[in-house]
Amino acid sequence: MSTTGSRKASRGQRSCVATVVSDPFVYGAIVMLASFRRENPWFDGDFVILHDDTYSPLSAKNRELISRAAANVTFHAVDSSRFERIFRFAEEVVHTPKRLRAAFLILEAFTLSDYERVVTLDSDMIVLGSLQLLFQLEHEFCVVRAYDNVLDLPLPYFNTGTMMIRGNMLDGDMLETISHSLEGVTVNRDHGKADQAVLNVFFRDKIKTYLDSRYNFSKRLVPTSDVDVMKFLRERDVRVLHFLGEKPWNLKIKDSERDYRRLEDVWLKYFFSVASADARFRFARELIYQERLLRDHLIQSFAADKPKKALWRDLEEQLVRRTYEKRS
Repeated sequence: MSTTGSRKASRGQRSCVATVVSDPFVYGAIVMLASFRRENPWFDGDFVILHDDTYSPLSAKNRELISRAAANVTFHAVDSSRFERIFRFAEEVVHTPKRLRAAFLILEAFTLSDYERVVTLDSDMIVLGSLQLLFQLEHEFCVVRAYDNVLDLPLPYFNTGTMMIRGNMLDGDMLETISHSLEGVTVNRDHGKADQAVLNVFFRDKIKTYLDSRYNFSKRLVPTSDVDVMKFLRERDVRVLHFLGEKPWNLKIKDSERDYRRLEDVWLKYFFSVASADARFRFARELIYQERLLRDHLIQSFAADKPKKALWRDLEEQLVRRTYEKRS
């Protein structure tokens, strides 16, 4: 494991914001970091970018783009061999696709024991307000409860998009501790999916403090009707908007995802206001590539008279792979 950056933290004095970033998520990371910096100018800690050459590759060019989005950026290479038991649990027990292994790298944040406090934010978020509270709480572990937007009810597990970690929960051996807690465990809907399932299992008998939903507000809680999106978010004092599901930087296949176009306009406007000319050009080129992929797939599928349901499923799988797997 290697770490590069301008400064090394001393425990008890410094905090950091940690996130997992791979090449396909670089545009999201630029927006998340730039928006955090804009809304929290008081923050003088580090931004720790977790990545891994196998499951979350991050090119030198993309590291450069991320470094322009915020000061004090540190790139932390994760030793994914330490995650083997966690990966096995995720795939055999939780039935998480192997392509989503990168999501589990956020567990590395629990090992950043050089810091007194670690706040994790997913790279598909926009920070819309101050997060100073997260750097003042004296609890050891804080999260936001997941929410069912259809039933309009809180769910019995937490979402890992925003986490505050400190005290005994920051330990260099925490990965091994989490891994051992999974032995012989079965999961149900009360544990969520992917990395959420792992941490909900680990913390099910431990003290955790729930934050208000404004610190991890799902896009699915924003009405798709004709409302003023920003007014809706301001009225609820949303501090962190989380783009769960398909991402704003990808073309949409599902009709239900296209319903969030106006909300994604917020992300797009922010991206084009903060990204460098190089990043904007690459983003436009990526959309052109995806559009060509969509066009070619449709032509080939219709020519083969493939059923519509199978056509959309195959195309969605291609774009998912495009999002999560290593790009050449």
